[in-house]
Amino acid sequence: GKMKNHLFIAIEGMDGVGKTTVAKLLSEKLNTVYQKTPLPILKWAANLFDKCHNREIETIGYFILTILTSFFISRQLKHRCVICDKYILNTIVAQTCLGGKLIKIIERLRYKFLPKPDYTLCLMIFDQNQLIKRLKNRGQLNEND
Repeated sequence: GKMKNHLFIAIEGMDGVGKTTVAKLLSEKLNTVYQKTPLPILKWAANLFDKCHNREIETIGYFILTILTSFFISRQLKHRCVICDKYILNTIVAQTCLGGKLIKIIERLRYKFLPKPDYTLCLMIFDQNQLIKRLKNRGQLNEND
């Protein structure tokens, strides 16, 4: 790919670990562009892929959404540093855990289509009760989960 002038940091991790909080704080402190994947304007498409109940369609869909978001990130990197809230690693890990068949292909192709982050920070949460509380507060978990 082309040389990029500015730092690109991806913040990865499962839902509820604090990616958005950390990415926004870092972005503010370092005066960088904050970017969420997928682009907020494409959130409706992500919701459709989440509901399709087909791992392969979901995997390809998320990969395409990440590619579309990466065009925007590449443009931004010409002028400023970018901190990305979720990038391609989240899709790869989630689909690997769910047994997606296409994930090996996506893994091999990822940096042929996407700018590679200079740094990837993977956030983890060790207090399961805290995680459950956070997800329930967002309405991502109900009492039965």
